[in-house]
Amino acid sequence: QRDQVDEAYLLEQCPKLDSLVSETLRLTVTNSLGRVIMEPTVVGGKVLEPGNKIMVRLPVVAPLYCLSDIRQLPIHELHYDTEIWGAEPGSLDPNRFVENPKLSKSQSYRPWGGGHTLCPGRFLAKRSANAFVAILVTKYNVTVQSDTFPKSDGARPSPGVVTIGRGEDLKLRLRPRV
Repeated sequence: QRDQVDEAYLLEQCPKLDSLVSETLRLTVTNSLGRVIMEPTVVGGKVLEPGNKIMVRLPVVAPLYCLSDIRQLPIHELHYDTEIWGAEPGSLDPNRFVENPKLSKSQSYRPWGGGHTLCPGRFLAKRSANAFVAILVTKYNVTVQSDTFPKSDGARPSPGVVTIGRGEDLKLRLRPRV
């Protein structure tokens, strides 16, 4: 119906929409993965002692750096690894997850965290994103005005979706459908 979204239809019958949302998450999420060090571990010539916590996060700013008592290691490589994502992992490929459905289950795809830190709202969030895009393209003719996909601002850490650099907006033109 025109004023309602059939979520089951979007999830089951719209693999390209799901792939686009998954690809957008891959490129824009800067989630953190927290871990406790279980035994002395050497990283970059420094010994990390048991009991300390490591926070693994995007984007890569340095191989190893500290914020107060939390040591952080980058996981940018997961979402931008050329062996997993191909020659141009930084480019938006809306069909990437349709062409290779196993990518959504890959250990290199972590937009929702992992283990006991796996986002409990991930299903609602994904359904909401799918519904938003479906409503947008149903009610409007959408034209992309930007030539490139926005680049992140790696200088400003974010606990969720990456912050976009100044002047890196995605410009769209919306015209109501008649």
